[in-house]
Amino acid sequence: MQNYFTIGMCGRFDQRLDNGSRMSREVQVRFCESLGVRFPGATHRVVLVIGPKSMAERIKREVSHFLSSELKIELSNEKTVITNPLTNRCRFLGYDIVKGKDYTQIVKAKNGRKVRSVTGVLQLLVPGDVIREKIRPFQRHGKPIHRSDRVNTPVEGLIAQYNNEIRGLANYYCMAANVARQIYRFPYDHYYSLVKTVGLKFKLSVRKTLRKYGVDVKRKHGTGTRRILGVVHETKNGPKQLAYFNASIRRIKRPHGERIAEYEAATNHESELIRRLSYGQCELCGSRSEPMNLEVHHIKKVKDLRTKYEGRGQPNWVKTMIKIRRTSLVVCVCCHSSVHRQRFSA
Repeated sequence: MQNYFTIGMCGRFDQRLDNGSRMSREVQVRFCESLGVRFPGATHRVVLVIGPKSMAERIKREVSHFLSSELKIELSNEKTVITNPLTNRCRFLGYDIVKGKDYTQIVKAKNGRKVRSVTGVLQLLVPGDVIREKIRPFQRHGKPIHRSDRVNTPVEGLIAQYNNEIRGLANYYCMAANVARQIYRFPYDHYYSLVKTVGLKFKLSVRKTLRKYGVDVKRKHGTGTRRILGVVHETKNGPKQLAYFNASIRRIKRPHGERIAEYEAATNHESELIRRLSYGQCELCGSRSEPMNLEVHHIKKVKDLRTKYEGRGQPNWVKTMIKIRRTSLVVCVCCHSSVHRQRFSA
């Protein structure tokens, strides 16, 4: 009995995210003012099957029939494959999923018995081609190079940008079994690309750049300090040190549950605009309606309303926005049309 994977990609929704949107340059920043626009669900799936290949093929046919008959979505046969993770790697969300096979690594289980820790275990791996593609902009002929497109950025901004890149890469692949072995080359080229970029900005060599913009940080292993690129800048709480990423890139078997819970507790708060929409009431005429039928009128600044309508009668919607001191107003469709007619006539 083998483990087979079925990877599927279904057709996307016809309704795009930028219908009625205020931002449409990138998917992650698109949002829509109307609650009627729904975000499409995830279109990639991985199905794990313990059984023969014929069982995986049967499940694929059943899934395809369900999608076409119930959801009116077609399953892409080109992007839906069946593979054995023991012999072929499965690429999903930037990870390679494989079934381990190593008879040399033996560990002692909780019950005291010796077991092979890798054989038959599904593993997440960092693809080598992904890392090579990530490191390509920072090296040439196997050596780190400067980034001319970033020369005009301030030193603090450069360090923060490089830190975000390497920290994001390390955090995303932290659960891969080979993360330390695959990404070991990236920090070196990435770091000296930053040093050479700062050196190009001020016409300095690598040694002079580290002498001028270097700070002493604690070593990853052992005692003592080492000098890396960084700056000390003033904040409200006093001087603060900003240095290049100096943490170890190691595998984490389980996500930091406590940190995730703390993050969710800090960020999982309902915004005021969503709460006002959930009331289902127009803030101008007071009519009740479903939240999906309400719209939101936006302005830039409340003080602009006082300046624009100074010395003449203020419409009802202007008085309401000045009273509640908000740049948004939840209104029904009729009131929203009336607001725009009054605004353009004024």
